[in-house]
Parts: sequence; structure tokens; C-alpha cells
Amino acid sequence: MNKVSGQPKFKKKGRDDSLTLDGSISVGFNQIKLPRIGWIKTYEVLPDNVTPKSVTISRTSDRWFVSFKVETIPQMTEKSVDVVGVDLGVKSRFFTLNW
Repeated sequence: MNKVSGQPKFKKKGRDDSLTLDGSISVGFNQIKLPRIGWIKTYEVLPDNVTPKSVTISRTSDRWFVSFKVETIPQMTEKSVDVVGVDLGVKSRFFTLNW
């Protein structure tokens, strides 16, 4: 099989700065531990029943953001009211005539 490369994609320094870490992170109460960087404070606290699978650190407009990819156990919710919605369509009817 012969693979042919496409056109190069030129990337300017500072554009789309991000990195993703899998499995090498530790999560505290309101902080995360990143390899080589250490503990970083977060503004939001992760719930206790959440296990982060990966962390993406990205920069947008000279600000750094942390995104968590988490796995949770879905919780079933009970129906509060049995409601059925009916869509009647548009308010006026349209007709087409062929002469």
C-alpha cells in the first residue's frame, strides 16, 4: 500500500496550544496534580463519585483552562408527570394548484 502525504498544515506558534494527559493525574479537593508541574488549584470542585479519565489543558486568549473527561454512573430519574406533546404543524395551510 502506497501512502501519499497531503499538503502541509502550517501552524503558528501559540495557536491551538493544548495538551492531553491520560492516567498520570491525581485529583484533590479543589486541585489537580500534573506531572512535572505539580499541584494546580481549580475553581470548581469535582464531585466524589467522578473518576477523571483524562485532562486537557488548553490556552485561549492568554488564559489557561482545564477540561476533564470523566466517567460517571448514570442515575435513573423517575417520571414526575405523564405528558404527551402533539405537534400540529404550521398555523396556516398551504395549497399548490396546477393549471
